Amino acid sequence: MLRNNFILLKRLTLKDTEAFHGLYAPEDKTPVEFTKHIISICNDIFTIRTMDNPTEIIGDCALHDWEKEQKEIEIGGMLLPGFWGKGIMASAFGLLIEFARKKYAVDTIVAKTEAANLKALKFAGKMGFEKISTAGNVVLLEKKLKPNKTSSKAFFDFSIDQENNSIHIQREFDAGLEKVWQAWTTAELLDQWCAPNPYRTETKTLDFREGGYWHYAIVSPEGNKHWSRYDYKNIEPQKSITEHRIFSDENGTVNPDFLPTVCTTVFNEKDGKTLVTISERYGLPEVFEKMATVGHKKGFSSHLKNLDKLLQTRLLRTGNKKQKQ
Repeated sequence: MLRNNFILLKRLTLKDTEAFHGLYAPEDKTPVEFTKHIISICNDIFTIRTMDNPTEIIGDCALHDWEKEQKEIEIGGMLLPGFWGKGIMASAFGLLIEFARKKYAVDTIVAKTEAANLKALKFAGKMGFEKISTAGNVVLLEKKLKPNKTSSKAFFDFSIDQENNSIHIQREFDAGLEKVWQAWTTAELLDQWCAPNPYRTETKTLDFREGGYWHYAIVSPEGNKHWSRYDYKNIEPQKSITEHRIFSDENGTVNPDFLPTVCTTVFNEKDGKTLVTISERYGLPEVFEKMATVGHKKGFSSHLKNLDKLLQTRLLRTGNKKQKQ
């Protein structure tokens, strides 16, 4: 989810099929077929909403055809005519271009429009796009991104899906996959980063295998301990981990009436950096409400910064007997 004080960009899902189909009204596809198709051909696609009315979809903007070697990606979108001339699309493109810069490490944004679409060409000019070529009735435009003083900042995206009691997080680390995986799956390393400051993590048991679990406590500066347990359901080495997270007592006993949080973490390496994608689906609405807050986002960001620091140390160059593959 991307936002400013004016608009909200929310990732397109199948929950949006009817409203999204209504933006284009194609006759050859059902709403579900059309939405699935568009999602499949985009690297990222977001619905556009205003902060005044965040439930109404008034347009979309998308990134597609990422060319990694050329460091470029194509941008596109549409906005209902009733919302033209209000700066909404310019605001949406501004958010999306910065998102593309951080997530895909691009320095060029490409766009296409029809030669007869004078409004789109005028808009592109205002956004800093320049005409590169014309093929038939299609105009190719591009925008070269200026070096950003904050572009070295690690990519971090924290989005909330209220309808599905879910939180989705993406974070990039300036380290290879092997190091990040080790830090995520080794007890003595987890204890050094996996808690927001000023708290710390204390592992009691880590049996890292399918059917195993991690039993640990978050310890406050006063020494109070809050126990949890992660039960590992599926592990693909250096690719993904699916676990069930639930509160427990000091002995690892969980309340059978409490539904767990299902969490899947996916690891992808590119250019020596590792992108970690975390999807959390909460079994208890009351737990989700506590986590879907700015405070939790800040806490999550804090402990991931702890991992940044750890990844630069020599500790990750040695093995650890507490980890089990």
